[in-house]
Amino acid sequence: MKTAISLLLALFAAAELSAADLSISDARVRETLPGQAISAGYLTLVNQGAADCQLLAVTSPVAPRIEMHEHSHHHGQMRMRAVAALSLPAGQSLTFESGGYHLMLLDLPAPLRPGESVTLRFDFGPCGALEEAFPVVAVTDG
Repeated sequence: MKTAISLLLALFAAAELSAADLSISDARVRETLPGQAISAGYLTLVNQGAADCQLLAVTSPVAPRIEMHEHSHHHGQMRMRAVAALSLPAGQSLTFESGGYHLMLLDLPAPLRPGESVTLRFDFGPCGALEEAFPVVAVTDG
């Protein structure tokens, strides 16, 4: 029993150390347009650690559902599709931007307005989690 508890504590300590190696920059969420209940989020994730990590989910108290999406070109057409998880290799960064990977905040119960902020939580499984306040920006700024 002591061995199992020691192993669990070691795993939690490793996750906390790995989470310290992850960071977010250039974070922003677009305001909602009139009559819409969706928004998009953009950021850059950086993994300065020695271990590869994987982004498994993003959650927020203001959005019942957040999906990670990817834009791609297929036979001359732009397509957007949800992705279940994204790899963040050691020493690498991953940028979420218009026309590439991005977050979709869906089923928003209230509009998001410039000047507000939205807290998002990023779940990296064994690598830990990050929580960050994202400023809401005007559509023309983001």
